Amino acid sequence: MVSVSIDEDLEALRGMVARQGLNWPQVCDGKGAKTELVRLFNAGTPTYYVLDREGRIAAKQKGSKGVERIDRAVAELLAK
Repeated sequence: MVSVSIDEDLEALRGMVARQGLNWPQVCDGKGAKTELVRLFNAGTPTYYVLDREGRIAAKQKGSKGVERIDRAVAELLAK
């Protein structure tokens, strides 16, 4: 799992990551919504991607409602 952030304030991002206990890599260049990351990942805030072992997108969820789908996708991939 990797998070792509469009934050501009990297210290605020680090604080949020610590408070939320996010223990996976966070990618952020500090350029906010103008970052190339938004185009590369076709991402909004938040957008969740689950990749399978071959690096293919197994699930994608835009927005925080419905993240249970992400949980199920992770569980299914781990069960394989």
